[in-house]
Amino acid sequence: MQRSDLTYHMTIHTGQKPYLCNLCDKAFTSLSSLRRHSKVHPGEMAYRCRICDITFDRRAELKEHLKSHTREQKSQCELCGKEFHTLRELTSHFKIHTEEKHFTCEICSKAFKERGSLNVHIRTHTGEKPHKCQLCHKAFARRNAVAVHTKTDTRERAYQCDLCPKAFMGRGVLTQHLRMHTGEKPFVCNVCGRAFAQRFSLKCHIKIHSGEEPYKCEFCCKAFRVHGTFKNHVKSHTGEKPHKCSFCQKAFIKRCQLQRHLRTHTGEKPFKCNVCDKSFAIVRGLENHTRIHSGERPFKCNLCDKAYSIKNTLICHMRIHTGERPYTCKLCFKAFRLPSSLTYHMKTHAGVKAYKCNLCEKTFMDKHNLSIHLRTHTGERPHKCNLCEKAFTQKGSLRWHMSTHTEEEPHTCRLCFKTFRLPSSLTYHMKTHMGEEAYKCNLCEEAFLDKHNLIIHMKTHTRDKAYKCDLRDRSFSVSFSLKRHMRTHNEENTYTCDVCCRAFANGSSLTAHLITHNLGEKLNKYNLCNRVFSDERKLNLHTKGHTGVKAHKCKFCDRTFSVSFSLKRHMRTHTEEKPYYKCDVCCRAFATGSGLTVHLRTHSGEKPYKCSLCNWEFARWNTKHL
Repeated sequence: MQRSDLTYHMTIHTGQKPYLCNLCDKAFTSLSSLRRHSKVHPGEMAYRCRICDITFDRRAELKEHLKSHTREQKSQCELCGKEFHTLRELTSHFKIHTEEKHFTCEICSKAFKERGSLNVHIRTHTGEKPHKCQLCHKAFARRNAVAVHTKTDTRERAYQCDLCPKAFMGRGVLTQHLRMHTGEKPFVCNVCGRAFAQRFSLKCHIKIHSGEEPYKCEFCCKAFRVHGTFKNHVKSHTGEKPHKCSFCQKAFIKRCQLQRHLRTHTGEKPFKCNVCDKSFAIVRGLENHTRIHSGERPFKCNLCDKAYSIKNTLICHMRIHTGERPYTCKLCFKAFRLPSSLTYHMKTHAGVKAYKCNLCEKTFMDKHNLSIHLRTHTGERPHKCNLCEKAFTQKGSLRWHMSTHTEEEPHTCRLCFKTFRLPSSLTYHMKTHMGEEAYKCNLCEEAFLDKHNLIIHMKTHTRDKAYKCDLRDRSFSVSFSLKRHMRTHNEENTYTCDVCCRAFANGSSLTAHLITHNLGEKLNKYNLCNRVFSDERKLNLHTKGHTGVKAHKCKFCDRTFSVSFSLKRHMRTHTEEKPYYKCDVCCRAFATGSGLTVHLRTHSGEKPYKCSLCNWEFARWNTKHL
């Protein structure tokens, strides 16, 4: 050992640093370290690459970088075949396979492969930031962070982008940035032909084909292809969020997340659409938007051939087929397919309804529902049908209406192969197979398949009829019943018969009327009495009259009924519940609306039912005449 080597070694024990920097008073143990440090200050010469204009503090770093241009690869890993420019890079890579971690943190027991990584990690516990910028005195935990910061502050951004106001320090960085505007993607995958704007993105993509995932998480055993993604994932377990917002003190795991968040404060939207001049805060938002103009839908469902322009929309759609509901409420354990649905659901627990209608003082949990509600006051119907010019207040209502023109029923039950127009109808139908009746009434033990029907049922106990007719002293428990009733006043008959042009207030009345024309359509006929019904539900109710099955039993007496509605009507005799329907002429009351309708004919003299043999007329259809 030479004398100079011994002198340098002794400084490790004594801590002596005889070489001082004249600009920042920082001390070093060797002259070479001082020379390398002096290049951090502005005006000092650095090692610059002539090809891409990137600068380095050390000559050795420049030599290693030049090999990336000449594509010289000397060292190869014996386990995975990966090649590296230097033996140092190969040694660092080999630790991924051996998983040797000799350096352990005494505070959180986290292990590291190198002592330097451990020292940097300990600073996350102590908060120490020993590396300071000599110009603005900003402190950093890592040495390379202060070096990058110093260059960004001192170096002139000489390379200006011609398409946007951004400027860059190097020609290579500007070249990469311009590809964002031009859409150029020169790096192409040899396996699938996919192109990328950066070489690093191509390297990460190739690992998808090779299946290589060398970085494994010790907390959840999840594997990653890219080391940066792996490091960010580990922070989700440790809770480390080093990137903090200077406006609201919100912290983030990734720097790009912080940059994206800062645009919410500054309002910056640097990515503009060339077709409609709409701007976006992130590149992905622009990419998704451009597919609206091009009509491109690259993300296709393998089960129902549906296609989407956004990948995340396809992921959410696949949950309809798989039944996956990954977002669970911590209060009632209800599960949802979308995070937005969970967020909206949580407001029902908080009871917050911040959006109030200025016309009727009704409140809503979000602005969207308020805007839809306002259309009931203004009469606005922005969603119009292109085939029949019918308009709707909501887009979902228009979609449902369009299926009536095409008669398309794309949603099929896998158990009985019954088809439906809407996915919600299929979901409701599947519960009939599972026998699931999760919503039970606390007062009468009656069960329902969904919450909506339970809410309507509860109003029969509370007698809550919030929907009132302004023209007549009648009230209803459901808004749809009020809308149907209002058609009797304004003579709005939206359902028209194609044969005789007769109009009806609801679809079920039109269906029953079509039977009279004998159109040869498939009707529901009972073989014992040859009676014909307009739908299957009415046929099933009629069949119970022949079979004698009476499953609905009264709790107060031993009477039984074949139909639940007959039991409800009978219960009024025990509860002394007031009748719902009153005659405006003689004030007589009736338990059913049909009873009132027949009674009104005694005042008006109307007799709508005629005998086909003798032309006699009757007020009731079941009058025994023949």
